[in-house]
Amino acid sequence: MSWVRGIMLTCREMTRLLSDAMDRSLPLHLRMRMRVHLAICTSCQRYQRQLRIIRHTLGKHGERLEEAWKPQGPSLSPEAKQRLQRALEAPRQ
Repeated sequence: MSWVRGIMLTCREMTRLLSDAMDRSLPLHLRMRMRVHLAICTSCQRYQRQLRIIRHTLGKHGERLEEAWKPQGPSLSPEAKQRLQRALEAPRQ
């Protein structure tokens, strides 16, 4: 059944395509291959549900999450940032 391998998507291909499908419309032949894969692969079904939950949560609560991730407290001065940048770019000895 080597023809099946040519039709079936791998899970690695599916993870990429599931993400792509959330951002743009995919060609019919890819959507059909995805449906076949999802019909038999519980791991990819679970991954698709997780992506949907993440997307929904970010859409609903994104502003609050962004606010929560803002630095709390003092930040480095521009001079300190420049010193760190120079130190990182300096050749190691």
